[in-house]
Amino acid sequence: MGASDISWLNLFLGSLILLIPVAVLLYYKTGLTKAMLIAFGRMAVQLLLVGLYLMYIFKLNSLLVNFLWLLLMILAASLSIIKRSEIRISSFFVPVLMGVLADVIVNFLVFIFIISGTENFFNARYFIPLSGMIIGNCLSSGIIGIRSFYGSLSKNEERYKYSLMCGATRNEGCIQSDNRLDCNDRLNLASRNDDRTNTRWNKPDYFNQISNCNHHRYFCG
Repeated sequence: MGASDISWLNLFLGSLILLIPVAVLLYYKTGLTKAMLIAFGRMAVQLLLVGLYLMYIFKLNSLLVNFLWLLLMILAASLSIIKRSEIRISSFFVPVLMGVLADVIVNFLVFIFIISGTENFFNARYFIPLSGMIIGNCLSSGIIGIRSFYGSLSKNEERYKYSLMCGATRNEGCIQSDNRLDCNDRLNLASRNDDRTNTRWNKPDYFNQISNCNHHRYFCG
């Protein structure tokens, strides 16, 4: 079954749904109408350019070009994660890049050896969209994970310092912090479950929790 083309008229008619949020923003006088229209225009231009690029990439169907495009997407995703997570690029560029690369490699191996095989996998029509989906999910989960992790450390700074005073290492101190929210946020993202009421957990007083750690004897004798 071949793919059907979407005409410019149908695309325009589909875009008219944008009138609904525009009407709501105008009704409530939020002052966000201009910003939303600009964002929509930027998105349309970006998608148009990407569509033109992909049209030629699909026609060319070169393995070298496909991998160059993949590396470009990995680089762009790594920089986006760092920027939106508000961390220093000089310290985190290599770790984030390696994380995204490892994610892509593992998922590719699963698809190649378990799901689809190698026959059509490296065809540009399969390789490029699949790469985009994998990197897109990695981008979202990476931002949520990093921001939740450092937000948790900032929120539980006293608990973290207290665990270090008990003799715990930095890694063990991080584990003692409230980082379960990080995992729950990522699981909610994977399942597209926006109800985050279940991500909270009943925490005892942090002095009581950390006093049970194996390193408490170093501080309390």
